[in-house]
Amino acid sequence: MNRVWFALVASAVLLTACEKQPGDIDIPGAQGGGGKAQEVEPPTAEELLTEMRKPLQAAVQLMQQNQIIPANKQQELVGQFRSACGRYSTTPNHPEAIERITQELTSAVERGAKQEQWHGVLLLINMYETRKPDSVKFRRVKQQAIDYINRPKVKITGFYDDIAMGKTLVFLDVFIPALGASVKVDPVVEGDEFLQPPYTMRLVQIIGTQDGITVEYKKTGEVWDVMDVIGDTKKRSILPAQAGKGKRGGRNRRQVQEEEEEEEDF
Repeated sequence: MNRVWFALVASAVLLTACEKQPGDIDIPGAQGGGGKAQEVEPPTAEELLTEMRKPLQAAVQLMQQNQIIPANKQQELVGQFRSACGRYSTTPNHPEAIERITQELTSAVERGAKQEQWHGVLLLINMYETRKPDSVKFRRVKQQAIDYINRPKVKITGFYDDIAMGKTLVFLDVFIPALGASVKVDPVVEGDEFLQPPYTMRLVQIIGTQDGITVEYKKTGEVWDVMDVIGDTKKRSILPAQAGKGKRGGRNRRQVQEEEEEEEDF
């Protein structure tokens, strides 16, 4: 009886040992314990590149739109690129894939900088630095991109003719991205500088018959035209009150026009 009981217990133990346990790996060709494990081929450089290119191509597409890229989207793509480049790092074809993706990334940065697509350029450089954090290759280009992204955004709220001075005052609304806020600017005339360093700007000239203005960003020496003139309704209702509080006196174009119309009525 004892022998029968022992035989049953031994059989149960053997059956349990033969069952697949969690974490076990299936070995192709292994049968009944006598099979021979097949070697798994490491991924080719092209296969590795396919995964690495996905976040890079997405970043290049965003760069070509030349618009602000949300911070969470930038972090997402940088993280995806870092993960893709880190996979299979011990396989023999990994160094070749890394070298090729670095070349492609470098070319993309250079193309973007040439076309002044600075938002995307900064994203690509951040991706590049996940592979070469101590590299100085794009240090100057990165600073150039940061300066462009942080340069003040200027809009014109109106013009005002100062009869006594014989000059035209320009009223501005200035948004500073680095501060995330608009800054109050006193009325300026051609040649005036405004904003405190490091955001100092200069009104170079008024374009045409008050069609826009040309401004200079002192930090970088960049000069560009601003044609964003806020509508006439706001200009006419706000400028006379503003000018009356300042040291400079005069009449705006609306006042002059109304006076001329009154004279014609007589």
